[in-house]
Amino acid sequence: MSAREPEVPEARVGVMPLASASAVPLVVAVILHGADEPLGQVPAFMPGFLATVLAFDLITVVLLLSQYLAGGRARLLALSWAYAWSALVIVPHALVFSGLFTPHGLLGATPSSAPWLWTAWHVGLPALIGLSLAPWPARLENALDSVRHRRSLAAGSLVVLTVVAGGATWLVTAGASHLPVIIHNGSYAVLTDRFGPWIVAVNVVALLVSVLGVLRRRQRGLETWAVVAVVASCGDVVLTLWATGRFTTGWYAARLLALAAALAVLASLLREITTLYARVRAHAVTLTRQYEQLQAAHAMQAQLAARDIELRHVLSATSDAFVAVDEDERITTWNPAAERMFGWTAHEAIGLTLSATILPARLAAAHRGGFARFLRTGTPA
Repeated sequence: MSAREPEVPEARVGVMPLASASAVPLVVAVILHGADEPLGQVPAFMPGFLATVLAFDLITVVLLLSQYLAGGRARLLALSWAYAWSALVIVPHALVFSGLFTPHGLLGATPSSAPWLWTAWHVGLPALIGLSLAPWPARLENALDSVRHRRSLAAGSLVVLTVVAGGATWLVTAGASHLPVIIHNGSYAVLTDRFGPWIVAVNVVALLVSVLGVLRRRQRGLETWAVVAVVASCGDVVLTLWATGRFTTGWYAARLLALAAALAVLASLLREITTLYARVRAHAVTLTRQYEQLQAAHAMQAQLAARDIELRHVLSATSDAFVAVDEDERITTWNPAAERMFGWTAHEAIGLTLSATILPARLAAAHRGGFARFLRTGTPA
């Protein structure tokens, strides 16, 4: 622990994330009416879908970690865990998915391997998002935000996630005999009836915790968009379970919601980066203009200095006495001719008034009146 580092300002968001999240249940309700309608297998859909989600997840992790390492809140690190977990599980999920690389999947996969990894994906993602948005104790949050060795913490957490994902992959493949069979002849009935309520419960709890955490914070950062990801994950789970099989209307719609869950935070990050770039560009233009104005002022100052030196040479060489005063009547210039004429050296006279040096006392009142009138109107006395 160390003294808290200067905090990087967070981008503020309004009610748009919550408004977007509220639209997802309506979409899910409409699709549920025909969720089990078969649509047929599209060979290119699943590879494209998984590759797109993986790319979105990896970019999101990189951007979130970059902001965290640059001084962002610890919540950004916790949010990066959710998308890192998603990316780590998607890879083995793709490898064991039957019909994607081989008819029965790689890594010694069983028919239940892909559904079990899907379960790990759709339990871990919302749970970790809920953790990142949950109301944290103030002392704990301040302590986590003040951690000095951020790179070590980020790297260590990613290693832990990788090990856990590797263990889950081993369990659903080589250790599949220790797990229940949750798919029979392409039907998800066992998954839906036996484990479905628990999966939905995790998603709902994560959603409630996320919304509560967001509403309790006065300043809402870009991670608020993760609420949309949790809602989309809930919709994905509901449609997948109720579709009871692959390549149905609900199954395809669920994949699109999974894509939305992967895109929600990424889109907000990219929007923030674009906004920040525009602000930096505007500040750069302003600084360029100010620099040009400063250069012009320096050039004018140099010209005035040169003229001042020239004037001093002229005043030093002239045989006429020259005396200049400021608005307080204090002498600012006293040339050598004035020294010879009045007997005061420049060192003695500068800073004094005319009344204290060369002006007769009988003329002092008239001089002050005329001088005040000159300052007021600009008309010589």
